[in-house]
Amino acid sequence: MNDSNKKSGIPKNYDTVHVMVDVQMGCITHLSLEGAKRYLNKMAETIERFREKGIDTLWVSIGHNNFLDQGRANNVNAHDKRSREDIDSRNFLAGNEGLKNLCEYRSLYNDFIERCGPLRGESLFEKRFLDAFMDKRTLNENPMLYGHLLTHLPDETIDKINSALSHKSLPEHLEEQGIKKVLISGMVSDVCVLESAMGAARRGFKAEILCDATASSRDPEYKNMRNETCDYLSHKLNQIIFNPNELHDDLIRTAIACGDVITPQEKTLFQSSIKMTSVDCALMEIEQLDNNKNVITRPIKKHFVVR
Repeated sequence: MNDSNKKSGIPKNYDTVHVMVDVQMGCITHLSLEGAKRYLNKMAETIERFREKGIDTLWVSIGHNNFLDQGRANNVNAHDKRSREDIDSRNFLAGNEGLKNLCEYRSLYNDFIERCGPLRGESLFEKRFLDAFMDKRTLNENPMLYGHLLTHLPDETIDKINSALSHKSLPEHLEEQGIKKVLISGMVSDVCVLESAMGAARRGFKAEILCDATASSRDPEYKNMRNETCDYLSHKLNQIIFNPNELHDDLIRTAIACGDVITPQEKTLFQSSIKMTSVDCALMEIEQLDNNKNVITRPIKKHFVVR
């Protein structure tokens, strides 16, 4: 293990990190109450299974900033839970006031955080942009991106974008840790998750979308249709690369998929660097690394279920 990994709150034994996108109070309400309950169960299990194998989760939220709160793995309490103040400061706990059943959603999410919330050794990243990997280097290399929907904010300007990118970016942080592969889960599957996978590929990472650990309003009950989700996201990615005109008024087209935005080099990267997979398949690959390298993993208490 190199020195940078020793200092990091991200991977303990691998060049891989789990990036969980927008699993926050303000997003789980896209699902029904039962769907949110099932999805948070899945994410709790996923987080704990990765921790067991030495893969920490990097918690990403969408908000008004672009700010990294780096984990503190050198701290003797690195495996202790972060405070609610830490979590709240990065927009994870903010809800949609006035929403029907808000109290029930908040109870589900609070239980999720209580049981498997971020550890002191895990980083939090509040993203301003739909693509968690957006940074100045990406915009400098492809200035056409300035003309497209990059954020959820209605009054976005180039000056505001550049100002938001003045802090250390997510790809810079991961590059410092020697990360080569990102396992991406979260919400919404065909917007922020897919765009973050494309952003990761732009920056030279291998991106694997954990299709069974993504959710969207297309499946509000979260029936966890892994194969259908894989097929749907693969189809979307193929449209983006080969047939963007088929997207019509789709948000993805508005955001990033117009033909004058994606360069031929990026299209090649998307084809070679983005993979649709599942949590089980990702863990099988990690277990193969365990067998090959005899990696010692951290103990785990148990998998949690949101009640």
